[in-house]
Amino acid sequence: MFKILLVDDEPIIKIGVRKLLEGTDYIIAGTASNGSEALLFLETNSVDIILTDLKMPVMDGIELIRQLQAIAFEGAVLVLSNYSEFELVREALTEGAADYILKTDMTRAHLLEHMEKISQNLCFQNQKRTEAAQIALKQEQNTRKLFLSEIERVLFTSHPISCDIHSLLMADCDSKKQLGLLLISAPFPDTSVQNPFLSQLQSLLPDIFSEVGPLEIIWTPQNQFLVLFLKVNKQELIQSKTRQLLRRAELYFKKCPNVSFGTCDSRIQALRNCYKQCQNALRYMFYLPEKHLFPVEQFSDFSNESNALYHFFSKGIIEAFRTKSVEAFLTEIRGFFSLCSQHFYDPDWVRSCCCRCCEHLMLSLHTAPNDDVISSFVTQLTEAFTVQTLQSKMVDILSPFLLNSPSISVTDNQEIIRALTFIDAHYMEPITLEEIAKQANLNKSYLCRLFKQETNISVFAYVNQVRMRKAAQLLASKNSSLSIGAVASEVGIDDAFYFARKFKEFFGKSPREYRKDVAAGTL
Repeated sequence: MFKILLVDDEPIIKIGVRKLLEGTDYIIAGTASNGSEALLFLETNSVDIILTDLKMPVMDGIELIRQLQAIAFEGAVLVLSNYSEFELVREALTEGAADYILKTDMTRAHLLEHMEKISQNLCFQNQKRTEAAQIALKQEQNTRKLFLSEIERVLFTSHPISCDIHSLLMADCDSKKQLGLLLISAPFPDTSVQNPFLSQLQSLLPDIFSEVGPLEIIWTPQNQFLVLFLKVNKQELIQSKTRQLLRRAELYFKKCPNVSFGTCDSRIQALRNCYKQCQNALRYMFYLPEKHLFPVEQFSDFSNESNALYHFFSKGIIEAFRTKSVEAFLTEIRGFFSLCSQHFYDPDWVRSCCCRCCEHLMLSLHTAPNDDVISSFVTQLTEAFTVQTLQSKMVDILSPFLLNSPSISVTDNQEIIRALTFIDAHYMEPITLEEIAKQANLNKSYLCRLFKQETNISVFAYVNQVRMRKAAQLLASKNSSLSIGAVASEVGIDDAFYFARKFKEFFGKSPREYRKDVAAGTL
């Protein structure tokens, strides 16, 4: 069916045309007596064909055709004319009319012949527009995929961005244009429920942030997702809408995500920096698990590492083990984590301190656990999601050794403790006896005698023990793709052949055999 608007100031023509089209695929959807009435009708109605006279009061047919061209009318115009109006017909066709028909020749068959010709052309034009729209949509989708791919490269790698994508980012850039970033993470470490939660959360974003502007959603390698706003007029609007997102998530899912956000200008380096700031701000959830909103301007860099704090902590734990004092042990644990929370030390550094302390203590015991047990302990500490969890893990891991191992014997000699701590912190570097003696404030000969007396092992045998156990952990790691030479380098040994020989002396098998046995589950 094709809808027609009939425009003529003669009622007899309107009646006649309506009669001629009865029972056909052409329906008179409306009538008008001049061009102005026709345009008014089109404001609220759509038609396929306009059948118009040329001579009318107020606005004639020629001006109507011009106005239709101005508003990009997609239908067709068929002109009704008399014999004496050929000059007007020629002008109408020049202005954009599709065809004309003489009123004196307007029989049913003749009118339908013109209508059929016009309708076929309309169908053809509609098909071309549809195909063009599909091609444009596909090109837009491909451009969007390329854009998102390049943005991912910009944010997640250090690779340079292409000129085309840089131009797209900078399009319509002015001094007030701002990009906005939201980095959203699940509030729990269980990966089996992270993705479903985040996917449900993602479905809320278009509705909540529609006022902020167009957005793109990118999943990050850290199992988070990033919301990129290409134009932000009001930074405060992002914060208010983010609070709305948290309320909606709590209402729908009974859990709130962790969200960091910031804005920057459209320079590539500014975008990269903003993403890094969002990542850094989000890491504060380690200390603030009850908080869910982390604006980058309020959560800047963490405090610098404190080697003195670690040494006091490690020394205190060793002293507690020496005296088998549960109270002293718990006091040291609580004190260390309290200071870390007060000063907001980097969470990765805090986890590293706990791993080093645990490994140091285990390796210092006369009856140390095997490598698999130590590796399991380190994994638990490394994956601790919050400072409270990390503190609990430390207590859970070390308490059994403090309470149930009668053979625990840890040196309390301060010079040897300093030597052990130095070795533990620098085993990945070339270490000389002079350096160790300097740290212990002893001469080399006395250090060797005292170290053997206190630990029942020579200095460099202990260094070798630490390095071999560390190397075994690297070889056993499921996520490690390091070559044997790279593993050797990681533990401070430059010669891969020397490393392989020492490893086999220590474990009774080569590094390759050890890795193979771990992979096969036979170790």
